[in-house]
Amino acid sequence: MKLEDYPFQIDCTVRWGDMDANGHVNNTVYYRYFENARVEIFQELIKERPQTQIGPVLAYMNCHFVKPISFPDKVVVGTRVKSLGRTSIVLEHLIHSEQVGVAAHGESVIVIFDFDSKRKIPLPFALKDKLLSV
Repeated sequence: MKLEDYPFQIDCTVRWGDMDANGHVNNTVYYRYFENARVEIFQELIKERPQTQIGPVLAYMNCHFVKPISFPDKVVVGTRVKSLGRTSIVLEHLIHSEQVGVAAHGESVIVIFDFDSKRKIPLPFALKDKLLSV
C-alpha cells in the first residue's frame, strides 16, 4: 500500500485532543479522518449541490489499524474508488502519518439515498462518470 496509489488526498493535523489515555490517537478519530475524505470528495465532485432530496449516505465502514499515531503529527488520507455498483460506491482509504508511515487502511460503502422515498436509488450517470475519473 502506497499513498501515491490513492489519487484523492487530504491533509489532517493530529490534535492533542485526538489522543486517548494510552497516549495515541483514539481509534474513533481514524473513522473521522475517513469521513473528512468522503466529505471532501463529494464536495469536489458535486460543486453545486442541487436542491434535491437525494444524496450520499454511509452504509458501512471498516478500519484496519496498522500503527498507532500520536501528537504531534500530520497525516494524509488517501482515497480511491474501489468499485461502483448499481446503487453503491466502495471507497478505499489509506492513512499515512509523517511519523510512522502507513497507520491504517479501510473502506467506506456509500449508497445514494432518496430521502423522500426513504430508499436507495441507482447511481446517477453524471456522478458515476465523475467517480470513474477520480
